[in-house]
Amino acid sequence: TFVMGCSCPIGAAVGWVDSIRVSADTRETWLSFPIPWDQTNAPGARNAVRNTIARQVMHRRWFINNPDCLMLRDSPKAGNFISQAQVRGSVTTSAMSGGLLFL
Repeated sequence: TFVMGCSCPIGAAVGWVDSIRVSADTRETWLSFPIPWDQTNAPGARNAVRNTIARQVMHRRWFINNPDCLMLRDSPKAGNFISQAQVRGSVTTSAMSGGLLFL
């Protein structure tokens, strides 16, 4: 049995799950939509990258890190542009996290 925690408090999951999401929800844009009370966990590629890096030290110590999925598509939609450098940063962070990877 493999138990994956998703959207649960990290501290409460230690010892109960095999893997846990360590990042904010990813999104097709780099920046998140404006939420005045929470700018670090709102959906957005930048927040997913930042949280994955910040929680890297937990990997294989408390659980297996799950940095959320990578979204693949052939062309950007109007208003949802993400640069090649941002794509590379997101892919590299997910790959180097050492954890699970969903496409």
